[in-house]
Amino acid sequence: MLLNEGADVDYNDDQGSTPLHWAVPEGHLEASKVLLVHGADPNSRDHYGNTAMHWTVPHPAIARLLVDYGAEVNAANDAGESTLLWSTLAGKTDAVEMLIELGANVNGVDQYKFTALHAAALRGHDSIVRLLLQNGADAN
Repeated sequence: MLLNEGADVDYNDDQGSTPLHWAVPEGHLEASKVLLVHGADPNSRDHYGNTAMHWTVPHPAIARLLVDYGAEVNAANDAGESTLLWSTLAGKTDAVEMLIELGANVNGVDQYKFTALHAAALRGHDSIVRLLLQNGADAN
């Protein structure tokens, strides 16, 4: 494999994305694990400030893997958006639940002071609203 021959596991493309940024959104759990085992930085940011965690929304198992390898569960991109906010906007209750279990800040805000609770309420994701409130989200 290229990694065994010294390939740069954190090589950045023209968007600042690393191989991990490409593996995660495609749901490639094993490829993500191989990259992490070979030293990929789970907190590496692309040109928009996104980490691999941001791309785990449809793949909660990869989020857990990334956290096991040191990913910051509350990492925010340049717009202040966290994986919890992205998961809430997408209506992914399972991802929101797991992120909370991993220590996600339910009261984190983006650059506009928008919280996951705001997003859940605006999108009509009632189950996520309840989940956030049950886990300490500030209703005010």
